[in-house]
Amino acid sequence: MGKSRKRARKFSGHHEEKGQSSTWSAQLDITERPETGEEDSFIGILSDDSIAQILRNLPTRFLLSSSVLVCRRWKRVCSNLLLDIVPSPLSAYNLPWTSLGEDEICGLAMRHNSTLECIHFSRPKEPTFEKVTMLTKSLPHLMDFGMISCSLTESKLEGLLDALPGQLTALDLHNDHILDGDCDEDGLNTSAVPLDTFLLGLSKKCSKLRRLDLDFCSQISSAGLDGLLCKIPHMQMLHLQSSTIGWPEVYNVFQSCTFMKSLSITSRRLFEEPDTSDEDERVIHGRQSRPRARVPSHSFSQYMNPGPLVCPHLQSIRFYSATHHSVPLDSIPLVGLLKNKGHQLQELHAQSLYNTSWHMISVHCANLKVLDLSHARAMPYSATGVEEVVLCGLFRILKFLERIGLPSVTNRILLDIGRSCSKLKELRCEGYASRSGSIPRRSEVTDLGVVAIAEGCPDLQVLSLAGCVAISIASLRALAFHCQILKVLILSDCTKINDDAIAAVWPRIGRKLCVLDVVGCKITAKTIRMFYQIGLMQETSLVVLSISRSLSKSAKSELLELCEGLPSLQLIKTMSGLPWDGFFGSHSFDELIPRPRTVKKSS
Repeated sequence: MGKSRKRARKFSGHHEEKGQSSTWSAQLDITERPETGEEDSFIGILSDDSIAQILRNLPTRFLLSSSVLVCRRWKRVCSNLLLDIVPSPLSAYNLPWTSLGEDEICGLAMRHNSTLECIHFSRPKEPTFEKVTMLTKSLPHLMDFGMISCSLTESKLEGLLDALPGQLTALDLHNDHILDGDCDEDGLNTSAVPLDTFLLGLSKKCSKLRRLDLDFCSQISSAGLDGLLCKIPHMQMLHLQSSTIGWPEVYNVFQSCTFMKSLSITSRRLFEEPDTSDEDERVIHGRQSRPRARVPSHSFSQYMNPGPLVCPHLQSIRFYSATHHSVPLDSIPLVGLLKNKGHQLQELHAQSLYNTSWHMISVHCANLKVLDLSHARAMPYSATGVEEVVLCGLFRILKFLERIGLPSVTNRILLDIGRSCSKLKELRCEGYASRSGSIPRRSEVTDLGVVAIAEGCPDLQVLSLAGCVAISIASLRALAFHCQILKVLILSDCTKINDDAIAAVWPRIGRKLCVLDVVGCKITAKTIRMFYQIGLMQETSLVVLSISRSLSKSAKSELLELCEGLPSLQLIKTMSGLPWDGFFGSHSFDELIPRPRTVKKSS
């Protein structure tokens, strides 16, 4: 008998002598006794309920992929404990939980309705909306609900409001920055959904709400926003898209919600500028638009005076006038905000079309951890020489950056990132691209820049080199040697990467890599066969493999065998690589990628 088991019995007997025999007898009942694998563990004296309460702090993806491997008892407890069903981290376009459909999601939620606290749907179909609202009513402990990219109307919002529980703390109804319907010349939807009634009802019913994301084409009046802020002053995250919100409303948010951490506003009124020039037209997305609204310079001082802004917890801001057009950070309304709160900002979403804006970041936002410049344009974008110089100087100051998204990159930029940003965990060099868009080619990035990133950023977990056609096996060797915890590697359209390059580094990085995108690389059946053989011989962490649709017959047969040999692997066949929608509103791969079950050599 092990020492820990003796201690457990002695511990139990000690409490029985003190008059607590009833409590410990219940815990050591035959139905609660440790199962195979827990005899030598002190935790075996805990009841199933106690184990469940401890495991509730872990994400569901981790529970169902790793915790179930501890012992039979944990497997039974974890199988009955489902806390959240959230979208796949690969893209907001994918259905929740990768290949599961909406019917499977609803069935899974119904079986675990007594424990489920969070559920998100991605692009639900029209007939499913009624089913989703009925499902929401049957979840007594639901605290976080999301319905991403749903075609919302006033009647649907009314039905959804009736289904939401009173204890709700987070509501996500954003639209993935993809606008449907008739859009005006600024890219904003003209058929906006009025939300005043919905906000009023939401503020009365869900007084515990702390996070609200309504980043879709909507229409919110000042009175509707004021009603929400008055009823729920403890709001911590607020994302809105409405053409009626201006800087006075932004000022009101800061005044009312002193606990605000993340604020995102998309509205054409945010581009109102003081009348300091005679310029009549501006260019947006490569075309001329109508003149922007001009107001007197002195009118901004009463709205954005840095003195009254409290918000000691503010960490993230995002101000856009259109879907892919941010407000310049050196504009008069934002100057006061950055001077007052820039030192505490950790997350900033902007775009690289304003060279003078980066001076404001370098002076006032030296503590940033996330810098998302990916939504510069909805078309392929190349950094100019001036932007290259300015960005290089910026990265020398932002030494705490952990996540960087760039629409374009050069060797010079990568060299400065590698020298300065040693804490970097995620680097995206692909910019914004639609799901069906082609990958722009970047011949200016060579092995020199990638090696600098590998040597200077040892904590790198996610790296996207999509379109870097000049990199070769030297880049992969550097990543395999220096980046020991790399989890996601995007090599879309890297035409110099072939079977030999993958084979040279896979034995070293294959155990930790979770996501690999080789669409457009010169991959044949040889590499696919290697994935299968190495996966059976040693532990593997590969969860997602993105590969081109145009493969030879031998490669397709090898893929079929690979899927049968590695059942936990999700295979994605595409012609443009894994889509990405930017850092805004998305979790990091480190939080959402499950720890897969290891695959051992079969008998």
